[in-house]
Amino acid sequence: DGDLDWTGHRHGVASTSWELQLSMIDAEAEQLREALPQDVRIVVVADHGMVDSPDDQRLDVDDHPDLLDGVVVLGGEARFRHVYCRGGAVDAVLAAWRSTVGERAEVLSRDEAIGRGWFGPVAPGVRPRLGDVMVAARGDFSVMSTSAFPYEARLVGLHGSLTSAEMLIPVLVS
Repeated sequence: DGDLDWTGHRHGVASTSWELQLSMIDAEAEQLREALPQDVRIVVVADHGMVDSPDDQRLDVDDHPDLLDGVVVLGGEARFRHVYCRGGAVDAVLAAWRSTVGERAEVLSRDEAIGRGWFGPVAPGVRPRLGDVMVAARGDFSVMSTSAFPYEARLVGLHGSLTSAEMLIPVLVS
């Protein structure tokens, strides 16, 4: 249900609004189960989850211009940034991001991320689409750019990183 995802983004997954939306979906699934014969199975598959990222866990690159030195484009999502660098700037960008972000995120070069299997087998045509540097948020941390992505900065619930809450996809068979 797109409304559940939108509610999580706008109000957060810890919000009463999100819990109410989830309760409505649960009630609809229960009504469907009761209306169908017992030998018919219902399979409910959820979208990936999200994490609430409070303001004090957000890094706005607009407040850290050194993070953009050598950067051509900042892409991806707030919980998994792809940083595209000018030729020859990857090592300096990697060092700057690691220094600023610290333990709040996993900061890897493209080759390191591919080597860890983050993307499975990567076809040669896909490789350049991946950031030169990748910033995968831990916990409830996120990387914003209020100038480049103003709408994203207004969201509470975010997804896209490597936590189990974001990667695991629940399935219910009834």
